[in-house]
Amino acid sequence: ASSAISLLLSSLDPDTKTFSGIGWWQSANAYTTIISYDLHTSSTNYRNSIGAALLALISLGDPDQRDSQGLRNVFNDDDLWWTLACLDAFKAYGNSEFLKEAKRLWSWVDSTSVIRQTGIAPDMGGIQRDHVVSDQCELENGVYWTIKTNEININSITTGLFMQVSARLYEIEKNQEYLHAAEKAGEWLRRHTVDGNVELVDQDRVNGETCAVIPGAYTYNTGVFIAALTTLYKCTNDNSYLQEAEEAAAAAMETTIWTDGKGMITESRGATSNNDGIGFRSILLRALTNLYTTPSTSKDTKKEIEGFINVNYNMLYNHARKGDAYDVNWFGPFTQESTYGQFSAVDLLVAGM
Repeated sequence: ASSAISLLLSSLDPDTKTFSGIGWWQSANAYTTIISYDLHTSSTNYRNSIGAALLALISLGDPDQRDSQGLRNVFNDDDLWWTLACLDAFKAYGNSEFLKEAKRLWSWVDSTSVIRQTGIAPDMGGIQRDHVVSDQCELENGVYWTIKTNEININSITTGLFMQVSARLYEIEKNQEYLHAAEKAGEWLRRHTVDGNVELVDQDRVNGETCAVIPGAYTYNTGVFIAALTTLYKCTNDNSYLQEAEEAAAAAMETTIWTDGKGMITESRGATSNNDGIGFRSILLRALTNLYTTPSTSKDTKKEIEGFINVNYNMLYNHARKGDAYDVNWFGPFTQESTYGQFSAVDLLVAGM
């Protein structure tokens, strides 16, 4: 994993502090995956490289959407991916600037994009929305995809990330506001996009005007849900969260929506270029690793996670590798070195350690 990280770091632009060849939210996850190595190994190997770069980036902001106030941009999920990167950096390296930025990003999303009232066109945090939010389907506490005034989508990923980030902040701060926010976001997901029979997040979003549920089952939505539930268990000792996390993990590893039925993730199979879905797999694997390292997780769940990670690790390592470079298509063969292939592989390599 460390050799693969070294190669990934070679694509970090020294001026913009973002990774070349991938987008803004993907760069956030590239930061997170490198920091996860230090968290996994209880080390600070990358504090002076990736930690220092993140501190600089908080001042620089998104090169395409410069914000004088840090890492914020128009997409709420982007903001929340960077929040997680900052929280992991704070946990790994202890610099309070990371926590400060995480709290600032959370407050921005909370004040502008968490639906508080339906039957109106919300005016929140200085953003007047154009469309009336339906009062026919309990959309309170869902999170808009963007801060665009004409946004109508209330997404699983934004709401799930808000649940996860809120739980992480409660774990650190013990502020009931964060716990309440995490719980309410979880309730929204269960009402609208989680299949309660198997605990998979199998719907992508809800149209806020019409209440129409838009289908879309992706690994990262369920991964974020598992991660949020795991954190809620850790900071509340409520076993129901752990039980739900284990059920969701089993469903995620056994479904044939994104696996071959034998434990191999098929999402992005055959990919040859970058797209948003490239990084989805890593987020599920990161969540499973977190659940695996939780002491109270059952032996059966740990055994299944271990087997699942090994299947994917062995396929990637044996069929999609050339030296320290990894192809974006985990089934192989190796065809090209790329930042998007590398960052999505590092989470799997760390999980397999």
